[in-house]
Amino acid sequence: MVDLSYNQGIDVVVDTSKITVVTPKMYANALESCGINNGYVVVSSPVSASGEAALAGVLDSYEIAVGTPIPEQAKKAATEELYTETQIVNETGQDPNKIADLFSNAKNQVQSQNLQDPTKIKVIVVNIANNMNINLTDQQAQQIANTISDSQKAQSSLTDFKNQLQNATNQATKSGGIIDQIMNYLHSIYNYLTNLVQQYS
Repeated sequence: MVDLSYNQGIDVVVDTSKITVVTPKMYANALESCGINNGYVVVSSPVSASGEAALAGVLDSYEIAVGTPIPEQAKKAATEELYTETQIVNETGQDPNKIADLFSNAKNQVQSQNLQDPTKIKVIVVNIANNMNINLTDQQAQQIANTISDSQKAQSSLTDFKNQLQNATNQATKSGGIIDQIMNYLHSIYNYLTNLVQQYS
């Protein structure tokens, strides 16, 4: 579920009884790679799963809510980013949120320097990992750098989607979000049932 009326950043709630590895921070990283920086998101799964595949459903929900498709290049980069994060978590045994912070910090530095070259990005990844006491192999650092590079390259394709997302967010904020609509609906049912009980009591 996605509620665009929430405009104070991204708030991701994960059903941890079903999603076993991917954390809210990891989903937020992937969403930001698709130009999504606001919304209230609830992620679950019909069966127990690590959680990477659920990203596709979240992105679909955003496309429906916004009325504009997310460019395939950006979706592919975000999906690869999430799978890479999960892989690094499994290989290093580090806390998933710590790895999510590594990705987020590296992406912020890369974006501020407007880099796309994986070799230069790798230097940033290694420096941040060392500062966070995360031991990465050379291959892992390169894999993260390649993933962030792909995400950077996809940003130029997101201009139209981000504009439409902003418009949809503004409209949702004015009209009230999904949660407000659900609460209003439930309140109306309650009033209807209360009136019925009063009529026949």
